[in-house]
Amino acid sequence: MAKPITLFTFPQGTKVPATPLNYDNFKRGRNRTEGAFRLIEVKGLTLSPPVLKLVEFSDTKFGHNAARKLRKLSTLGIKYTAISHVWNPSPEVELQMNAMIDKDLFGVEFDPPHGGTGLRLVNLSWIGLNQMAHAAKMKGSNYIWLDLCCIDQPDRKDNETKFQISMMADIYRHANNVIVMVGGAGCVQHTDQVSPWMERAWTLQEAILNRNTFVCVLWPNSKRNVTYISKVPPVVWKFQQVIAARPAPKISSGDVCCLISLKDLIDMADVDSSQITPSGCPEISVLDGMALKAGNAPRLALRAAFLNSPLAIKYTGVWRSMFMRTSTKSIDVVYSIMGIFNLVIDPFKKNHDPSFMFNDLARKTGATPSIGAWGWLSIGGVAGSDIPLDATSGIIPRFPHDEAKVAATTNQPPEMEFGGRWEWVGHHVDHSPFYITSPGSYRTSHNINFMTHSQPHIINAAMIPVNHKPILIGSRPVATAGRKGVKRTVSMLKLMNYSGRCVHSGDLAESWSKPGSIQAVFVGKVGDMSGAVEVAKPLYSYTGWMYFLFLKYSRSEKKWQIVANGAWKAPTGWKLPVSSRSIFNVGHHAQERFKKWSADDNVWVDQRYQLLRHSYGVEALRGWLSGHPKEREIKWFGSKGSIPPLTSNPKWHNLKFDYDLLRNIVPLMNKLNDNDDQVEEEDHQDEAYIEKEENAPLDDLLKQGHIHHLRVLSCIVDENRTPRTSTTSTPYKILQQGSMPMTYSYGDWPKAVHIKLIKCNVEGLMIPNPWKNTEPVLEYQVRIVFGARVMYVQMRQKGKSDQRFYNMYCVPYRAPGQSGPVRNRKSLIAPQNPNYGPWSYQLPVAY
Repeated sequence: MAKPITLFTFPQGTKVPATPLNYDNFKRGRNRTEGAFRLIEVKGLTLSPPVLKLVEFSDTKFGHNAARKLRKLSTLGIKYTAISHVWNPSPEVELQMNAMIDKDLFGVEFDPPHGGTGLRLVNLSWIGLNQMAHAAKMKGSNYIWLDLCCIDQPDRKDNETKFQISMMADIYRHANNVIVMVGGAGCVQHTDQVSPWMERAWTLQEAILNRNTFVCVLWPNSKRNVTYISKVPPVVWKFQQVIAARPAPKISSGDVCCLISLKDLIDMADVDSSQITPSGCPEISVLDGMALKAGNAPRLALRAAFLNSPLAIKYTGVWRSMFMRTSTKSIDVVYSIMGIFNLVIDPFKKNHDPSFMFNDLARKTGATPSIGAWGWLSIGGVAGSDIPLDATSGIIPRFPHDEAKVAATTNQPPEMEFGGRWEWVGHHVDHSPFYITSPGSYRTSHNINFMTHSQPHIINAAMIPVNHKPILIGSRPVATAGRKGVKRTVSMLKLMNYSGRCVHSGDLAESWSKPGSIQAVFVGKVGDMSGAVEVAKPLYSYTGWMYFLFLKYSRSEKKWQIVANGAWKAPTGWKLPVSSRSIFNVGHHAQERFKKWSADDNVWVDQRYQLLRHSYGVEALRGWLSGHPKEREIKWFGSKGSIPPLTSNPKWHNLKFDYDLLRNIVPLMNKLNDNDDQVEEEDHQDEAYIEKEENAPLDDLLKQGHIHHLRVLSCIVDENRTPRTSTTSTPYKILQQGSMPMTYSYGDWPKAVHIKLIKCNVEGLMIPNPWKNTEPVLEYQVRIVFGARVMYVQMRQKGKSDQRFYNMYCVPYRAPGQSGPVRNRKSLIAPQNPNYGPWSYQLPVAY
């Protein structure tokens, strides 16, 4: 690991206004390494006058073993404190900064918001930096990390911000400690004043990734030991004074800068003043957020997210917290929690819209056994969630920060449309102590299993037919954040001849039409987190109840729809039969032939034990390289008349994909977005159009939504006669059975980063910059796993990849008499004899 270099020193000046902080103002700063880790020396900030000394670790950056190098910093004698703060100061901090003399203030230059021109300034104060430095020093650190200064803020058209975002979770996780400047980096503030810190997106992971997290606040010097006398035994909360920290101008002499554990401050906020001594302590309002309607819901969700175990409670708290937070850029709400789950999603933010990225994160957590889908499935509560579902997914909650009403109003509490009325989404977030417990062993569990992160979803779960019409009993209230009077329906539900009450959201009785018209999909058993974390007392207990999704198949639309969800009180003696497990598809572009099919295993696909009636293969993706060969090889996996290999790990076949980002990507991408059912003709490049688009920014050329289809083909011959390509002269028709939509993601990153992103399961195919690799060729692997009712087509980028993150798609077998698009219409020749023996190469004829 390379030693740090001094990037620049920035002293407090006497010039008014002060020179703004911008890396370009320093010779070495202009040559900084994109995305490298940087720190501010504590010692310089404690001097008089102070000096901001910025050092850089040029080899510590995303894609270059950054996490390992951050862990090793202490061996070099470097211990750093990561600062958590809000960029827009609280009302009190803004008032204090307005009262500071000019030389105590300086600006940090940023890009303008929303496409403006020039640079904007975000004010920072030397007083605030001094307070951070002394607090860090008191906790044993000799450096601090502050994003305002340690990230080069103005956009230089490189990967600085993207790499820093991808490394953010590791920065906080491996810090010596985290200190929260709850009112902003300008200075400390009182606890009885409001702050937006609790409702900001990035502060969620900053608060919970490091066990040593403290809040820097102003507190009466005479009341620094607070005792919770109603607790048995009594609990003492200690406010540690930060010695020598500079005070802000308008601070009373009795108040001092103190540090207290964030967890302790949250506990204090939920205790009545009559239960603590000494009397007269200030209120703890600083953790309420600016949206007063939230009440204590965000604090209780954060308290659950603090837990290291059980993980099911932790992740339930994370999802609840996320839905009540906001950000200037809505996509940052997604990036701010991916590190909590130890998952990496595409850091090249311009490729995808926020709702896609939220969907991607939810799918990846659902496919990860240690995380599961239970947290986001029950955001609205185990007694029934009424949060709208994403239209593309059909099961994942809709991303609240992508709603049209809030698109133009940043930093506002997220709202969604419920029943034709716009409401704060927190009113629909669960505020109870109930959660869905995670199974012990995923292989022996009965819980819902998302077989990969792909969409449309391939779900393996226990499905129980509802053979008796549910009987409406009434309704009961449920606890949601900051709102009273919310009710859910109570019905008497009979499953497998066992009757019990079901508290749910949705029209369960009205949706039922005949026996088996509704399927109850078992998600998990309901647990109570009260024993692990202090939460609000529930109105009713659901501990031990069973949480179900109730699905109905629409024959007209040929898809599953969730009509209700909620908790069912299983009678004594009820057990979920192992034989009830099925596999089914949910989501846009799901296969439409089968509603469901039996599962052989809890966690993986079923297998075919019968002879194949046709040969099946996959046609390679069309390349994007100017002058690339027109022929695309077909990899044949199953041969007519044979039984597929009975293995859970079939052989992968290697394929290549060539591309030219500057020449012909735009016209080809436009053409490749054609309808799935249409057979594409050979591409004819429009040279004039290509030249017109040649100089367009690459960021704008590769937007989410551009897809190509990995096509699954069938041919009614054995493997000795299967055509090599769809242009090979042959008397045998090649029919298109289905197609797997493939998304592309582009980023101008080095090869090492590109490989890391592949291994970290970025959606679809990662396209690297051709100038930073030997040739513009991307290698990927495909295979077909033959199931009893459908084929599972799988794709992964070449390199090590986790099974749960393969791109996977269900394609039914060719049915007797089935027709479909003919891929080789122009290459068909007449057979030489009726038995299709050796043929002569003739001109193509109609076939």
